[in-house]
Amino acid sequence: MIPSFAIVGAVNHGKSSLAATLAENDQIGISDIPGETRQCTRFEYHGLFEMWDTPGFQDPCGMLREIGGAASEASDPVALFREFVKRHSASGQFEAERELLRPLFEGAGIVYVLDTSRPLTARHRAEMELLRLTGLPRLVVLNATGPAKHEAGWRKVLGQFFGVIHEFNAHSAGANERAVLLRKMAEVSPADWAEKLAQAADAIESTNPILIIIVIINGVYCSTINNTRCCFIIINRTIYNTTT
Repeated sequence: MIPSFAIVGAVNHGKSSLAATLAENDQIGISDIPGETRQCTRFEYHGLFEMWDTPGFQDPCGMLREIGGAASEASDPVALFREFVKRHSASGQFEAERELLRPLFEGAGIVYVLDTSRPLTARHRAEMELLRLTGLPRLVVLNATGPAKHEAGWRKVLGQFFGVIHEFNAHSAGANERAVLLRKMAEVSPADWAEKLAQAADAIESTNPILIIIVIINGVYCSTINNTRCCFIIINRTIYNTTT
């Protein structure tokens, strides 16, 4: 099984943007309208890992009230989440929660996405507690869609629920930033997943395009590119690469 992660969180916090960026898939629907993602969708990156775009939580407080106490003492908490889904399938309640749990039942780890331009609420605390109770590999990604004026408040509580906290801008991230995030995901993963995520990070970095703009008319230009010291001699606007 290749590494698999479900991108979860509150409605309209940037989950689909993160999925599109990591999977390099511009067909993932991204909308400013809250709640547009209604079903889990799986996206694979060249056979190296897969991401699940999921609906946002709708009633995490109600879900936590129902199963929180039992899950905290269960030897197999995921089984309790399965029972919760089965119990509410007929009634139609907790539709979003039942759907976003689906990839977790298939063995996916968790990437919890939050927007630090928005304040921490009781709903967010309930979401994080539910994810903690699953016992599954998980990390949190801080994806601010505006000024991160609430980041300090978030950071005060995140350590209670996640071992790895990482900042990532899904709209501006390049290859290096994506590779770093994959390595952070490897930190919370089992050994076989960690190795594959490291391979994926290396592959992404190796395809990072390099753009060099040289404005020297005559002279020598030196720079470090991909950990290699590169030198160019410019004579009459002709560039000669002297790197060995």
